[in-house]
Amino acid sequence: MMNDNDRQLRPGSNAWIVGLVAAAVLLMGPATVDARDEAAKQPLKIDALKVGDALPRGEWVDLMPALSPKWWAVSGDWRLQDNALFTGPDFYSRLLLPVVIAGDFEFSGAFTRLEGDGSANVLLPVGNTICCVYYSGWHQSVHGLGRIQGMLPTDPDNPTGVQPAKLINGVRYTFHTAVRLDGDQATVQASLDGNLLFTWTGPASHLDVQPVLNLPEPHRAAIGAVGGTYRFDSLALRAMTDGSTVAAVPKEPEIDLAEPGWKDLLAGLDLELATIHGRWLIDEQSLRLAPAAAGQNRNRIMLPETMQSDYDLVVDFTRTSGFDSVVFILPVGGRHAALHISALGGRQGGLEMIDDKNIADWGNPTLRRPNAIPNGQRHRLVLQVRVSDRNAAIRAWLNAKPLLRWSGPEASLAVPADWRLPNRAAIGLGANQINIVFHAAHVREVAGDSK
Repeated sequence: MMNDNDRQLRPGSNAWIVGLVAAAVLLMGPATVDARDEAAKQPLKIDALKVGDALPRGEWVDLMPALSPKWWAVSGDWRLQDNALFTGPDFYSRLLLPVVIAGDFEFSGAFTRLEGDGSANVLLPVGNTICCVYYSGWHQSVHGLGRIQGMLPTDPDNPTGVQPAKLINGVRYTFHTAVRLDGDQATVQASLDGNLLFTWTGPASHLDVQPVLNLPEPHRAAIGAVGGTYRFDSLALRAMTDGSTVAAVPKEPEIDLAEPGWKDLLAGLDLELATIHGRWLIDEQSLRLAPAAAGQNRNRIMLPETMQSDYDLVVDFTRTSGFDSVVFILPVGGRHAALHISALGGRQGGLEMIDDKNIADWGNPTLRRPNAIPNGQRHRLVLQVRVSDRNAAIRAWLNAKPLLRWSGPEASLAVPADWRLPNRAAIGLGANQINIVFHAAHVREVAGDSK
């Protein structure tokens, strides 16, 4: 199932020359843009724009000033240092770009693999779907686009697979990608160090990504890595059609528990009725898991308030000992989901179940790695649950930093049997092999707000 792309791009070959020409055409942009003027201009820095502002059509925008791991990390250990962005050797790390993309665009940058032999990944929105460009994937065996009708670049029938695909650690590489749409047809192109790797054209519906690379929001691009330590030195995007905008920062909502509507979930709590598993105590108006239960699994308590609509939840807690998860069991429409924080020694967290996937499953789109929290420190979880037309949206912030964002069919959610509550409309608090104090828990219904 080969197309006219040459998998082995050799300098001097016809395919290599055609690739350079094609890349040059893409880089030139629309005919109304003078290439010499473009070359003389410095990219517009994204911090010169405001949230919601349109990206100027045909103009490169430097994204580096807005690449805050605090706001945009989906998974992985990301950090900013010396005007560069670093990610560790975690699997399937992803960091969203601070733009919402509509239509045609180009995305370029520079990276250096510092250690390992894993791939650099560039995730690109293509209309209403998404695809991934793998640079040096599968232990340096192939570059390519995935998935195409379910085929990864390693599949011999995937027409974009390019070999050899070895990167030299410590060497800086530049990449260029472009997406063009023509009705339901899409064209995706990728180059490395000025050499065209592939041009693929076909129905946009033929593209998707491995579940482990899903992003929490549509029409977003991202960078990532698998099994390698990378430094990204520059990232810039050029919108070639109208409609792309600066993304809103997912800031924690302002909370004033003195406002009307908030209900104290711990006031007057009847432990005999509420306890599902474990030894729970009320101590100075706080809810405490008895120390004798520290080694027990799946301790949980069911709070008395039932939720039949959208709601906000605020919980203050301190994990006093142990290194496994703090658990929040959430009613979502007619379903339940369990949010884990700092599970398995802080290695991961997220919602379970999502389409029958728990937080040990890389296919769970809410999986967050790492997810550790310190013991002995008071933490605040702020959580929003919204349901509309059987679709749910869950957002959570921990200590004013985004923890997770998920949206999808309400039917995708379930709770593992060992964490279930007798009442699906009730909120639950839980702890797994830890000691914990829940200092306060408040909820308010948000009628009619299904955003």
